[in-house]
Amino acid sequence: MTRQSISDTSQILGVREALRQARRAARDFLRREDRNRVQQRGDEVSEWFDMLYGGDPEVVRFGGVDPRGTTMRILGEVLGHTCHASTHFSQSQLNCLGLAMHIVSATSANCPFDFVLFDDPIQSFGEELRERLLGPVLSRLLDEHQKQLIVLTHLQNLADRLRYGNERRQPMYYRFLPFSDQGIQVQPFNRLRSLSQSIRYRARSDEIERSVACQRLRTFVEHLIKAIYQAETGQAVPREYEDRTGTDLVILLESLYGFPRPDLDYLRDSILFGVQPSHDDPTWHPPDTQMIAHRMDRLEQIGRNHGLDI
Repeated sequence: MTRQSISDTSQILGVREALRQARRAARDFLRREDRNRVQQRGDEVSEWFDMLYGGDPEVVRFGGVDPRGTTMRILGEVLGHTCHASTHFSQSQLNCLGLAMHIVSATSANCPFDFVLFDDPIQSFGEELRERLLGPVLSRLLDEHQKQLIVLTHLQNLADRLRYGNERRQPMYYRFLPFSDQGIQVQPFNRLRSLSQSIRYRARSDEIERSVACQRLRTFVEHLIKAIYQAETGQAVPREYEDRTGTDLVILLESLYGFPRPDLDYLRDSILFGVQPSHDDPTWHPPDTQMIAHRMDRLEQIGRNHGLDI
């Protein structure tokens, strides 16, 4: 080999070594960035998990993600011991963790969507977990992250709770119609109107159906009271009244200054309308079709007097 060829070979070997070092540095940099991103996402997941679960973080907490190996392991900490979340967390804890990870993904800076979709989010949730999700968690997504929320559920009480608890946000309420040869159909849902139609339809049938109509009329009155309260105050029903039923709800309207006393008395009387005084009374019969229809006419008029669309 000539001196020139030796020099060229030496330069080539130097370039190759520089490339190897550059590749190694780039690989190490990407690994550090991946670890940092995993750590950052883990901290965000932990924050949302703690907000959702609300338990003592010294007992149960999210332990992060272990990216080593061919799969990423979801870790938890139970009584200070690191473990696999999938095998040591309860079903409700796993649901909280799944929701937390979903929220972090939906609120990340590179997420292309302005909405967050939840599909029956309160499975295996007790009352406290449900309240945390429907209260501070959803409020934070709406107010701090400015996200539109889409909640799919087959639970009527959950749908009503979301509607009544967020009236000031003017939520949209839709119902999926039964699947047909035209595909999936979705239409705006008016709870009071739907109840009214059901009551009037059953009132035209036999005694058994009229008895059911009277039971639903009571439900109609309860929803009507909540809707009137929101229309008059512009505020959601106070939390302590959300699950109340019957005459307990009338207190809501009694607190409104200037609410017509005849309307108040009629609503209170309608809650007891058609209620069988004793299951052992063989002489009792449910109100007839005309009585139920007249009662519904007056109730709907009360609602319209307070600006409701029924």
